[in-house]
Amino acid sequence: MVIVDADSRWRRVGSTDHFTVWTIDPPRRTGFVSGPSEMIIGDLFDREGAPIQDAAVCSHRDHADAVAHRLSRESWGRYVALLPTPSGRTSVFRDPSGSLEAYSWSLSSGLAVVTSTPTRLPTALQPPQLVLNWEKIWRFLAAPAAFGDGSLFDGVRSIRPGEMAFAGDAARPGIQIWRPSDFVVNSRPDPGEAEEMVRRVDMCVAALVSGHDRVLMQLSGGLDSAVVASALAASGVSARVVQWLNRFGDRPESDERAFARAVAEHLGVEVTFAERKAIPITEEGLAELAGSFHPAMAGVDLSRDRDEADRLRDTGATAIVSGEGGDAAFFQMPSALVIADAVRRQGLGVLAGPLPGQIARRTRQPVWTVLHSALTALVGTPSPVRLNSPYVTDLPAAAVLRHPWVEEARGAKISPGKLLQVTAMSAAHMLPGESRRRQLAEHLYPLFAQPVMERCLSIPSPVLAGGSFDRPFARQAFTHRLPRSVRSRRAKGDLSSYYARLVARSLPALRPFLLDGALAEAGVLDRAKLDEALTVEQLIWGASPNQIMWAAATEAWVRHWQGRTGDSLSAPRKS
Repeated sequence: MVIVDADSRWRRVGSTDHFTVWTIDPPRRTGFVSGPSEMIIGDLFDREGAPIQDAAVCSHRDHADAVAHRLSRESWGRYVALLPTPSGRTSVFRDPSGSLEAYSWSLSSGLAVVTSTPTRLPTALQPPQLVLNWEKIWRFLAAPAAFGDGSLFDGVRSIRPGEMAFAGDAARPGIQIWRPSDFVVNSRPDPGEAEEMVRRVDMCVAALVSGHDRVLMQLSGGLDSAVVASALAASGVSARVVQWLNRFGDRPESDERAFARAVAEHLGVEVTFAERKAIPITEEGLAELAGSFHPAMAGVDLSRDRDEADRLRDTGATAIVSGEGGDAAFFQMPSALVIADAVRRQGLGVLAGPLPGQIARRTRQPVWTVLHSALTALVGTPSPVRLNSPYVTDLPAAAVLRHPWVEEARGAKISPGKLLQVTAMSAAHMLPGESRRRQLAEHLYPLFAQPVMERCLSIPSPVLAGGSFDRPFARQAFTHRLPRSVRSRRAKGDLSSYYARLVARSLPALRPFLLDGALAEAGVLDRAKLDEALTVEQLIWGASPNQIMWAAATEAWVRHWQGRTGDSLSAPRKS
């Protein structure tokens, strides 16, 4: 299109008979793999971690869904694939990790637009009928982790991770090509399962980091970050780390410096410590990121976001490597559902073994309580995900909220414990939200890469999580790489008090911002509940600081877009 070609910020990177692709990102941050009639934008690797330079995965005779299935089986990465169809339309397939966003809409001319950066497009290419969908806004704020549609607008399609959909078609349902339930099996892992897990983690770390000469590693001191750090060393790419960064708080539960230092000494590297400073949340700070296509929760903590953005500029790093996502993959969650899965696999004899006592200690409940929960899960339907925000108004028609991955897994009738794991994995899609640091660097989550997810889903939950320690399988698999203090650590770092103090210091700005804001006026937030929660006393004893921060980010986002677009006719505000 002449519109884009005439803009010096954009460069044309390829075209076929069906589409043309431009990018505004520097070449080092975006890869392109072209086949005879398709294009894959991002980074694509084979199952051994080698970069794929030539797509050549389809021909004009292939159906797009067959190509997407082949991509998901034979390769992995962080990409969006544009695939032709025999009808002449273009299908869009987003990789299961969801590392790159994919939005799509149609222009009045009939031209379809697919992009990961909607707000950076020329005006003539932006959505012609962009309106706020208040039902989606309510569902997002009520349960962000269960929200499966990344777009809060009408007129814009968000392709979900692992989904394929027609470009520009906002109404027709997509096809879920990659489904977590497909990898949930009922057999025990073979003797080489631990070695295969280590191999996959090493492969994903090396492949994802290979596109960057300089990266920053978030070394929290927890098990997951230690696993990723050890994989950086084992795969020979640790020299690319320009800073091993640990953030510490002023309370014992948020100060993990001793563990991070132990990991660094074990690997022979130097760790940099940065104090968490609860810089008050302000309306101006929230407004800086409100123009994104999605509420920018990742940027609400100004101390962390601005500090890491400065570190990226100072070091020249183009990526941040993190162990986030490992809690879901390695099954950190203490739950009686692990017992239910064990009974389902091995019979009632499990109840006389050590597992119920181990789970009772980890959940800090009586044995009889966890046994009752396990047996209830076995004979009944797993409970739906209910509202996890106490500050939204009650809309009974939408009170049961589930991510599409969870809905599909329920339909497949997988075991209760594995359903919990799929729920946790679906929540991990909230990790890469808009932030100041993300504007400067890619975020790499090796433990949420497709090969690692698939392996963890295939391992029964009692093997992953049955033990006195959380994540026993991962601990054992990587034990030869971890310092003793990390291997034997029982507690996780806890930032609850930090976020409570952050919100408490922000109350002078947050109270009027939320109580007199657009969300309360629209009937989405409950003013009375918020008024009670937005006090120092409640933040100490009962309020949910993370949910208040979600509300603040969403409020800033709504205020920005209200001045630029209207409300949906099919899903208007409630009041």
